[in-house]
Amino acid sequence: MKSYKVLVCMTACVMLFTECKKTASFENLVSITDCDKAQEVAFEDVTTDVRIVPLISDEPIGGCTGIKCYGSTVLVRADQGQSLFIFEDGKLTAHLCKVGRGRGEYTLIGDFVYSPTKKLLYIKGAAGNNNVLTYSVPDLQFKGSFDGGDFTAFAEHDDSTLICRMVNEADQKFADYFVSTGTGEKLAIAKEVGITSLMFNTDMNYYTPQHRILLETGSVNTISEVPARIGDK
Repeated sequence: MKSYKVLVCMTACVMLFTECKKTASFENLVSITDCDKAQEVAFEDVTTDVRIVPLISDEPIGGCTGIKCYGSTVLVRADQGQSLFIFEDGKLTAHLCKVGRGRGEYTLIGDFVYSPTKKLLYIKGAAGNNNVLTYSVPDLQFKGSFDGGDFTAFAEHDDSTLICRMVNEADQKFADYFVSTGTGEKLAIAKEVGITSLMFNTDMNYYTPQHRILLETGSVNTISEVPARIGDK
């Protein structure tokens, strides 16, 4: 009986390993470009300064669900996605809270992107609302919106385009697209992605055309290089 149990256990482990290996291969969970150049480094060897910035606010900030930094500007999504606090040099300068279903309102903040050069804030709705709302900063005046379609993550590319992850309904291609900030029109493909990255990498950060590096966070953590300009490889 004991040997029988061991045999059953070993068989189950082999089947589970085989299935996991097939799944991982099918989903293409890990992709490394120029792996020969990859290096393992210690954190202290690549980090020279750690800056701690206190955020000063007379308003209580609770239910924080996201923080993004753009130089001296820090954006904090709070109140379980209902509010966005904007800090400049550690001091609160604006507080966005426009929950509703009217013009310039949202049900929840699914994601947010800030353009430091244009002083514009882009809000992606949540809970089935895929509109991208645009507000000026710091007065938070509503500037307009466009239908973002069924996309799962986005980041600022430059003054006129965003990088948005979505499915192209025409050919069912999973990709990151350059999208117009004015109309939401797909201008070009930035890079193709797998369905795992589309579903689970729901946040994009730290991209500038100068550095061409996009950090994607979620169940699948990816650092990728994308074109600096539309048309570049």
